[in-house]
Amino acid sequence: MRTLPVLRTLAPAVALLVAGRASAQTSLDKLSFYGFLNQGYGVANAQPILGLNRDASGDYRAASLQVRYALSPEDNFVLQAGSRSLGTSPLSPAAGAVSLDWAFYHHRFDFASLRIGRMPVPFGFLSETRDVGTLLPFYRAPAGYYLEAFRSLEGGMINRDVEFAGGSLEGTAFAGGTTGNYLTWTPTVVVNTRLRLERMLGADLTWRTPIEGIRLRGGFATARSLDTAKVQLAPATKWNIVSTGAEAHYDRLLLRGEARRIKVGSNQKIYSTYAQAGVRLLDRLTLNGQLDLGSSEQYVAPLNSYVGRASADRALGLAWQFTPAMVAKLEQHFAQGAIDGYVATNAETPYTNYSIASFAVSF
Repeated sequence: MRTLPVLRTLAPAVALLVAGRASAQTSLDKLSFYGFLNQGYGVANAQPILGLNRDASGDYRAASLQVRYALSPEDNFVLQAGSRSLGTSPLSPAAGAVSLDWAFYHHRFDFASLRIGRMPVPFGFLSETRDVGTLLPFYRAPAGYYLEAFRSLEGGMINRDVEFAGGSLEGTAFAGGTTGNYLTWTPTVVVNTRLRLERMLGADLTWRTPIEGIRLRGGFATARSLDTAKVQLAPATKWNIVSTGAEAHYDRLLLRGEARRIKVGSNQKIYSTYAQAGVRLLDRLTLNGQLDLGSSEQYVAPLNSYVGRASADRALGLAWQFTPAMVAKLEQHFAQGAIDGYVATNAETPYTNYSIASFAVSF
């Protein structure tokens, strides 16, 4: 009979414990995780380029972990943190540094979806997957188009998908700003300058055509640049950005290309264009090719014309897919221009070749 009071005492505690575990389980059910590691080993045979030089190095890596918490079926909070290493590039973060890639609230309406916070810059097909090696034909997205210095947008974005011309049309409008860096090479030093783009307004349209596997996109944006991320020491400069792209993606064939023009102020134009092709030779083996072109032109009043330099990066690569979430790659690049160093105005554009072996895993 003495056991009854004890049971009565323990019953509420047991009930609270069971309820707590059930609540914890419910919270865990709302969490989802995604992550990737993209590890490279590279070497350049002549001039340093993209953080690679004659000393082969494995200090070439991108890794991120994304956490998504479902507040409700329509509301999500997304957080992604990552670590990147770019070899000897001045844009490479400090060793072991972890940075906040994304942190945004995502709500789905009946007619559209909304993101508020820090999110990927919506400038191309690969904006959200630019480092995910298991989804890319080469180690990274084309470096001339997907600039390492500008990755995230702080602001808001609204997205809507509607049926259009036998396919579907995805429209995106965004507003906010972004912080990045640009490098100025001199004969003795390199100057790494922080740059803030504000009042960024833009839109992007992607049409999934009625022809299976084919997508077309176009976008534009306008912004003003500040000379540093914190202090405005010079008049702001207006940026106008226009881009377009096309993609055909099938089981054994990939064709993709994008082009962009950035007009900075009234006297500078920056062009970026790339094309990719991939053919699956075997069930697990794919042969890839890439052409990455760029140019920067400055208006010279005495000549009444734009003068500048062009760069080109031609690449061939093989990718072996152990599983969809585990891929190894070997690639060879033949580059002209865009080296990590100073090139005199009247000097010949330098050539250099570089190679990257990489392994990528995602979950």
